[in-house]
This record gives sequence, structure tokens and C-alpha cells, in this order.
Amino acid sequence: MMLVGADTLTENDVIEHVCCYLRSTGWEIEQRLTTRQTGDDIIARRPDGIRLYIEAKGATSALVTSKRYGRPFDQAQASVHVSEAAFRALKTISRNGSGGLDRAGIALPSNTLHRRLMEPALSAIRDLGVAIFWVQPDGEIDVACPWAVPA
Repeated sequence: MMLVGADTLTENDVIEHVCCYLRSTGWEIEQRLTTRQTGDDIIARRPDGIRLYIEAKGATSALVTSKRYGRPFDQAQASVHVSEAAFRALKTISRNGSGGLDRAGIALPSNTLHRRLMEPALSAIRDLGVAIFWVQPDGEIDVACPWAVPA
């Protein structure tokens, strides 16, 4: 079964689209991981020294051998992914300390499920200064950010 829309985005797709967006707005990509690597999925730096640490999640598995490959994650799986992304953002904020130059971001597929799961936490995420990158399959990105993302 072929999927359409944001349910076809793997984590690798989300990372690729966000990196392209960031480069187009003046950021330098210092680190870009794949699903087979652990750590901050994206680390980008602006010319003014601000670093952005982004945790990305996809809507389906990138592993051909996975049972989820080509099928969207269910609500329980997506809920775990959203929670993991939010927790990584909190860790970035915590290690940053007051007045630091680090920023946190979360990159997610722009689909109904991920938006519904994030909705209850959006005001807290915004208050903490976390950027959310909502990624469309065509690479278009809607950024919800309490600080200026472009350089």
C-alpha cells in the first residue's frame, strides 16, 4: 500500500528537509545523523554563534526490514517518539543554563497524529523556547518558534 502525505516521511527525510531549510536561512550544519546513529540528529550554527540542537522523528520506519516500513506509526509509537523528542529538547535547555547560546528544536512530520499529540504541550514548549519544525513531504516547513530561526 502506497502512502500519501506526511505519513510517508521517515526520520531521515525529516532530517534532510530541515537541514535544507536551515542552510537556506543562513545556518551551517555541523552534524546530521541518520536513524542508525545516536545523538543529536541535527546540530546547526548561526554566524552569531547560536547553536540549534534538533531531535527529529518520522511518521514511518526508514528500515526496509522493519515491520513498520511503509506503514505509518500507530498512536502509541508516535506518542513515544514525540515524548522522546520533547525530553531531548528539555535536556538541551537544561545543559544550556541561563543566558547560553544553545537552542532546542523538534522536527516532526506535519500530519494529524503528530500535531494532535503535540497540541497539549505547545504552550509549554513555546514558553521554554523550543522551536518546532513541521515538515511536509515536499520539503516545505512551517516553523513555530519563540525566537528568530533565520540568521
